[in-house]
Amino acid sequence: MRSGADLKIFTTCPLATKARACVRHIENVARWSEEAGCEGILVASDTRQLDPWLVARAIIGATDKLCPVVTVQPACAHPYTVAKAVASLGFMYGRRIYLNMVPGGGANGIQGLDDVTPHDQACARLMEYTKVVQELLGKDEPVTYRGAFYKLANV
Repeated sequence: MRSGADLKIFTTCPLATKARACVRHIENVARWSEEAGCEGILVASDTRQLDPWLVARAIIGATDKLCPVVTVQPACAHPYTVAKAVASLGFMYGRRIYLNMVPGGGANGIQGLDDVTPHDQACARLMEYTKVVQELLGKDEPVTYRGAFYKLANV
């Protein structure tokens, strides 16, 4: 068995549905999580909650080293938008940003966005989405990409 030194613990951010009152609670939970030795905190994403990137920024502002784990769904943001947010937060605050990639789609769709992409296709879209985000974050030069779901030219 490997040493516990390699173990990283992640926690979950409270749902962010009531703007002003919940931000203080989110910041407090982030501080408690950091004090407990957690590496990161999961920030959920759906249409009924605050913007996960703004919640991630609040977490960064309230802590010294806790890393946000932002849930990303292809139907909610273009891969360029996600890569730009990760790069911006990382550069501005010197903090690692983790991504929790989920396919979304399915029979019920993402509430309000009418994304009823079948599960198999949603998974294929997520794989391509993840590849595009990785390419954008992994290169200093502009990225051109042509895939089944995404097309970028010198981004």
